[in-house]
Formats: sequence, structure tokens, C-alpha cells
Amino acid sequence: MAAALLSLLAAPALAQDPNRCFDNARMVSAIKESGLAWEQRSPELWRVDLESQTRRFVRVVTSCGRGVVIVFAVLADAKDLKPSDELYLYLLQMASRFDHAKIGIDPDGDYLVRIDLRPRTFDGKDLEAAARQVRAVVDDLTPTLRRHAAK
Repeated sequence: MAAALLSLLAAPALAQDPNRCFDNARMVSAIKESGLAWEQRSPELWRVDLESQTRRFVRVVTSCGRGVVIVFAVLADAKDLKPSDELYLYLLQMASRFDHAKIGIDPDGDYLVRIDLRPRTFDGKDLEAAARQVRAVVDDLTPTLRRHAAK
């Protein structure tokens, strides 16, 4: 599911030029500099499982997208939540609470938390901060989302 989302987000940019957002050596350097235990899943995709207060862990993924470095986590699978006006209103209200994090729904209906970094200026500290903020947003929203669980 996360890989499918990443394909949708990154494929057009990567098909034109695989190094459009960053050179691989620079990304590897930022990954190491972040101090997190990122696992490389493909040449353009890394993931790290961060400790969570509301789940076993939050899996954060990063890659190059359309002119941005994407840092995201799946908040909930589409099948796990019952869509409602109340749920959507809650997500809209929460989206305005966070500085850089975006809350969205992908084409499969999965709910995401995402931060985009500028490829020309990001470094390992930015990558770490984004990953930790994505995890914090997921932790913050999870208890309320459980009330909207599909039964």
C-alpha cells in the first residue's frame, strides 16, 4: 500500500530523470546524518519504524517525489475507517493544527500524514525532524480515529 502510494507520487518524476530531486549520494548522506535507523528498500526509497505511544510503531517512508523529498506515514488504511462527515471535519480541523504536516487521502482511500522537504536545502536534521513530526501527528490522531473504525 505505501509502496503503491510512493509509485503514484514518485513515478512521473523518476521516469523523466531518476536524480531529479537529489543525487543518491546526497540522500544517503542525509539518511546517515539523520541518526535514525533507515532501511533502504529500493534505490529511491527508505523507511524507518519509529516508537509510538498509540501503536506498535509508526512506519515512516521517505523518497523523491515531484520536485520534493517526501516523508510520510499511513495514518489508516481505507478499510479500517468508516467514512463520515464527522471524520472528514475532524481531519480538516487537525490539518490546520500542524505547521508542515499535511493530512490527506490517497487514490486508494488510505489516510496519510506527509511532510515535503525542499530537495536543494534539506539535510539529515531536517529529515529526522520531519520523520519525528510525522510520527507525532500519527500518534496524536490515532486515538480519535479509533472511534471511526469500520466495524
